[in-house]
Amino acid sequence: MPRGGIYILVLGLAAVCALIGASAIAVSRLSTRTVADLRDFDECSVLAQSAVDLALARVNANPTWRSTTVSGAITGPVTLGRGSVWYSISDLTDGNLGNNVVDPAQVFAVARIGRAARALAVQASPSSLSPVSALQCSLYASAGLNVNADFSVSGGPAATGGTATIAGGKKLTGNLDASLLLMFGSIDGTASAPVSARSMPPASVYDAYLARATTIPWSNLAMGTITTGVLSPGWNPYGAKNANGIYAIDVPAGNTLTIRTCRLVATLVVNLGAGSKLSVVNSVVWDPPSATQPSLIVRGTALASIDFVGTSTALKESSWNYNFNPPHTPYQGVSNTTMNDSFSSELHGVFHVIGSLTTTSVGADLKIVGCLISDGTVTVSGKNSLIKLDSAIGASPPVGYWSGGAMTAVRGTWQWQQVP
Repeated sequence: MPRGGIYILVLGLAAVCALIGASAIAVSRLSTRTVADLRDFDECSVLAQSAVDLALARVNANPTWRSTTVSGAITGPVTLGRGSVWYSISDLTDGNLGNNVVDPAQVFAVARIGRAARALAVQASPSSLSPVSALQCSLYASAGLNVNADFSVSGGPAATGGTATIAGGKKLTGNLDASLLLMFGSIDGTASAPVSARSMPPASVYDAYLARATTIPWSNLAMGTITTGVLSPGWNPYGAKNANGIYAIDVPAGNTLTIRTCRLVATLVVNLGAGSKLSVVNSVVWDPPSATQPSLIVRGTALASIDFVGTSTALKESSWNYNFNPPHTPYQGVSNTTMNDSFSSELHGVFHVIGSLTTTSVGADLKIVGCLISDGTVTVSGKNSLIKLDSAIGASPPVGYWSGGAMTAVRGTWQWQQVP
């Protein structure tokens, strides 16, 4: 073979060897990268599960998480191990995490390491649910209870997480639970002290109902009064109707909202400004629009107050020339177009006062069938009033009045998802 041919052959063999070597290196690098990607992918699987655990740990450490978390909003990214994670929590029922502690939620978590990523979703629910224990009482006052007039409770005790004081010469008919009892009068029933404080619904229940409410502008209420009329899901003389019968009123500082001589089939969500007042007086017939809703949620700031004063006088249509059970708002399923009916002056359902500095007064001749619960102090100032606990409330309370256990992942709902 000529020398030139040999030289060309040698060069060819060298090129082939170089190509083989380069290919081997490329294959080795690809294999190494594949192994690394598989390792990252497997680690992402672990990190995604850790992100779910992180989300659940955070919500369980925050009692107000439902009211402060926007459904579907992303939290993160957060560095975790060699990668990063983010998660979101979504309400699976109505897109609102804050309006019901029994609603299930979905935790959606994404983990990334380098080029690898995994997404995981799981349903979470409260581990246990029970009605807030305040609903086991006819009257519950977190801050304190003053009985300054003869007063009766039935179906459940009058109770307080603070001091209960029975004024001299005054009598409480029924049972009483208190952290501390100062007895100057008498009790026709059983007195228990010290007794642990009861659980109350979270303050966020106000915002949950406010989000579903139709606002009644203060300017639409003549003299700040709801009177001689009907307010219900089917009728609102002060503005637009709300199909759920939930209406919100913001009482300016120093003003008084008066509810009298009327019939309500409504959930009122009332905000009291500094020094303002809610007064429920005279012949008032009040029912919640649904057993799943309270009748009243009132939130008060400093120096705000609530007065409940009843009457033995029935709400008579003939006295006020008004039909209180028209077709759009039947009474116990009965409606008509006449004005000769009469209705007992009673308040039914849950009446809830939010605010430890807001005071509540129970005046004379008041009758509540349901319960009255307050963060603040309640003073009984008028005689012959009765609060009778409706046992159905404790068995099946309104939405938001449950005490939920820790959020836990529901077995069988873990699912790998497409990475967004």
